[in-house]
Amino acid sequence: MSVQQLVENMHPIVSMSGGIELFAALITLILFVGSCFEPSRKTRIGKMLMGILLSHTIMQATDAMLWFLVDIPAYIPMVRVLNTLSFVSGGILMVLYVYCALTYIEEKEPVSFVPAHIAAVVIGIAVVAWVISNFNGMYYYFDENGLYCNGPLSWVNLVLWYALFLTSVFVVLVHRKVLGWKQTCILISFGILPIAASSLETVWDITPRYMAMALSIILVYMVIHVTQSKQLLQRELELSQSRVAIMLSQIQPHFLYNALGAIEQLCVVDPPTAKQAMNNFSHFLRGNLDSLTADKPISFEQELQHTEHYLAIEKLRFQQYLNIEYHIETALFRLPTLTLQPIVENAVRYGVTKKDEGGTVTITAKETDTAFIVTVVDDGVGFDPMLPHEDGRTHIGIQNVRTRLASMVNGTLDIQSTPGVGTVATITIPKEEN
Repeated sequence: MSVQQLVENMHPIVSMSGGIELFAALITLILFVGSCFEPSRKTRIGKMLMGILLSHTIMQATDAMLWFLVDIPAYIPMVRVLNTLSFVSGGILMVLYVYCALTYIEEKEPVSFVPAHIAAVVIGIAVVAWVISNFNGMYYYFDENGLYCNGPLSWVNLVLWYALFLTSVFVVLVHRKVLGWKQTCILISFGILPIAASSLETVWDITPRYMAMALSIILVYMVIHVTQSKQLLQRELELSQSRVAIMLSQIQPHFLYNALGAIEQLCVVDPPTAKQAMNNFSHFLRGNLDSLTADKPISFEQELQHTEHYLAIEKLRFQQYLNIEYHIETALFRLPTLTLQPIVENAVRYGVTKKDEGGTVTITAKETDTAFIVTVVDDGVGFDPMLPHEDGRTHIGIQNVRTRLASMVNGTLDIQSTPGVGTVATITIPKEEN
């Protein structure tokens, strides 16, 4: 049968149903394409939302094609393939939604992912059963005239879908207090609207279930997407404030006074060294100022160079009481600006220079199969990073480093210190973020 004949023989209801579903698929496809360019696409919940949109697009598009091809014997093999693809993508959609809803709620309070795991297992079994149904007709079959007919176990498939819809409602209602009534109503619409629409199938000739699902997905996408966007903006604001705070914490009057005082003395006794010291000092100040506009990670080589300028200045002051060792095996990775230098400063100011005989600060950078590891070790007096220092300052540097590492490269900072022995600070940056 040609395309022209197919269109001419098409019932108006079939044409309307298929057209409506194709339109719904187009909407979610547009949302999916738009999500590919959103910053939130890299977050776990962002990836789930993209999976939901793509799964729905495939499910809706394949089901729309079924409206045009079903009940035509020549297209039965194609109908079987499309039917299976629609069912599988729909199952993936249901599981992703439960995981997505729980992940969204997890940002507000602890949750259990057991319902999502159960839904995934059930869908896995259902997919296998649906594939088998293509051969034994337990869910559906085609009669001798090529007409689509429900199989003896078609009710099992219907119960499965209702159970998954109700599961999505259940996981939201359990956490309704933390969500609030507006978000709760929108999130449970994914389960409520399709069930309500299914009851209309006995009245209407068209199938409104999938359209109701499309509407609820759009509503859920808008709520979660707006929330994620607000969180990203808030995080960017905090990072901006963090950069300003840490930059100001690095440029302090007593440090400037001591550095300039040491350079002034060198100008008399050792002008060439004074010139080099002034060069290090200017580069150090430039690095701090540049951090104000650095909204993306920089190369480790740049950060290490900035740290070296700082250490060169401190070396002028402490001379033989401050020793520096470098063990750099790799520098081919990126990290937030002003990450290494504040840690090294802590090692110098509160570690080795507090020790009568001084000490050594060792900076190491190495690569593993999964991450880049940077360690700063000092053999100074040791300290507790969770307690305030005795100089009355707030010492925001370390907390800012942790915040920016987590937000920008999904990295971590671990500090272990033993009084009288020294301190080990370890930065871990997953390779997947570089």
